[in-house]
Amino acid sequence: MDSFKEVVSGTDMSNMLPTPKEFDGYTFKSWEIYTSYLAGTVVGDKNGFLNDYAIFNPAKFGFSPDSIGSLPADERTVNLIATYEKITCSITIKFPSDLGFADKVSQVDYGSMLYEVARPYTAEGKKFVGFSYEEDGIDSILDRETTTITDDVTVVYAIYSDIIKINFKEDGKAAYSQEFYVGQTATLPEPKNIPAGQQYDGWTLSTDFSRKFKTLEITSSHDGITLVPSFTKATYNITYMTGETVLGTDTYSMGTSKTLRVYDVEYNTFTGWKDTKTGKTYSGTLPDTVYGDLTLEAVLTPKTYTIYLQANGGTVTSPTKTVTYGKEFTITPPTRKGYTFLGWSYSTGLQDVMLTDEKGKSLDTYKKYSGAQFINELDLTVTAKWQINQYTVSFVVEGEVVHAPKVTYRATVSPPSDPTVKGKDFVGWYKGTTAFDFTSEITADTTITAKFNPKTYTLVFDVGNSADWENSLNQTITVQYTYGSKKITLPDKPVRDGYTFAGWYSGMNGTGTFVIDASGNVLLLDSIIGSNETYSLYAKWVAD
Repeated sequence: MDSFKEVVSGTDMSNMLPTPKEFDGYTFKSWEIYTSYLAGTVVGDKNGFLNDYAIFNPAKFGFSPDSIGSLPADERTVNLIATYEKITCSITIKFPSDLGFADKVSQVDYGSMLYEVARPYTAEGKKFVGFSYEEDGIDSILDRETTTITDDVTVVYAIYSDIIKINFKEDGKAAYSQEFYVGQTATLPEPKNIPAGQQYDGWTLSTDFSRKFKTLEITSSHDGITLVPSFTKATYNITYMTGETVLGTDTYSMGTSKTLRVYDVEYNTFTGWKDTKTGKTYSGTLPDTVYGDLTLEAVLTPKTYTIYLQANGGTVTSPTKTVTYGKEFTITPPTRKGYTFLGWSYSTGLQDVMLTDEKGKSLDTYKKYSGAQFINELDLTVTAKWQINQYTVSFVVEGEVVHAPKVTYRATVSPPSDPTVKGKDFVGWYKGTTAFDFTSEITADTTITAKFNPKTYTLVFDVGNSADWENSLNQTITVQYTYGSKKITLPDKPVRDGYTFAGWYSGMNGTGTFVIDASGNVLLLDSIIGSNETYSLYAKWVAD
């Protein structure tokens, strides 16, 4: 709401209406009641309330005089709205009198675009140039796309000009023509063919080469003239690059035997420049046939270095290794019996520094060969680093390793104390089936085994006082027993009337440990053998 006034019946409202706002393209029309049941009722104009509404009468504004006092405040409000009409403009298009076209008059809305109503007309032998507010306005042509019509009366003039033709003749080519119009500031076309190494310099008259044109103020005198192109030697740019880095720039012209720069890079050999567009390589001077802007990439060949290898007691496949600057490298490891290769090292004069790992691969510090890392920044002599091997000598007794010393390559080993095993005599230490020579050098992991021979014991078999041997009157028989045997065959058989022989025992009268059964099978005999050389066994008899 723009304004608010409180009034009572009989109030003079002649000067109460506000000044209506102004809008481009519109003119104020009237004030109207906006209440729904009286909508559209005109109560005022630009001069104020109309006579019938100048003195406030509630009934004229839709209120009942009897009830208005009882209405809530928001229901005792009258809304007035300003109404507007769109402005109509008149536009007249005038044409040159010699064309015979009648003026064109149109009524258009305020703000209409010129192109909506002003369209060009074709006239024979004439060039339509455009529209202008001036009758001779060839130099003040309006932009039809942006010019708007806002005046009540607008006059625009259609501008035409005489058409002329200019001929263009290029060397060795058929002439071609192009149309222009008198009064035009024309940008002349570039030649269709520009000779190699040349640049377009303008057009000249075929009869007068002293003047050159790229633009031309067209007059009627230019009709039918012939122009020929003029060229000068072109200047081109050279950009020298290495990777993403610009090394410098230069200029040249075709056929001038341009001397190219030389790029000296440490640890690399410069061999020339490669054209990044064509891939061609140049060095020294540019060929006379080259033209156009050039981006040249430096062609660099990394230098190579010789590493001299000292095997330090080992054997190498080659005494030298050639490596390339900036490249990773691997030097084949040497071989040496009894030693483990740790890598190649070089001496700084103060200390030895490892150059490679045990596989001959360059370590991280020297991942890419750089002469600057080494003495004299040139070739290098490296020495093999070795670690002497150690081998395990395992002494085995009855399947169990009892001693396992580490022995350095080509050293000797001393045996442990002679082992003792029940029922066996120690013979010596053997490697395989051959007695081990403890003066021999150890060159590999070695297993040495204790060799034993079973002991022989004397067994005295006693049948007892009441028994006999079948073929002998002696009470006892003596037999030699080899420790670990499983069966014993006696030369005679024990007998006793009324009894059955039940085997041999370690105690008198068949007591103690049951060691041999009646058939001669050895049972627990070895368990009773100790340090003695002779053992007595006693027959056990069971009454029938």
